[in-house]
Amino acid sequence: MAHSRGEKMENKESLGHVNINLVDVVNNERINEKYHLINSRNGKLQLEIKWNTV
Repeated sequence: MAHSRGEKMENKESLGHVNINLVDVVNNERINEKYHLINSRNGKLQLEIKWNTV
């Protein structure tokens, strides 16, 4: 479900979370990984993050 900036997701059940090391993102300028959701039985997340210095 896509949300515009500033729009809140209310009353949604958490499916889990991931921990991402920001230092790795900054040093590599990009990550594209699959993560297993923490506190989830079988949840997975495909995530791509790009770091651009301005």
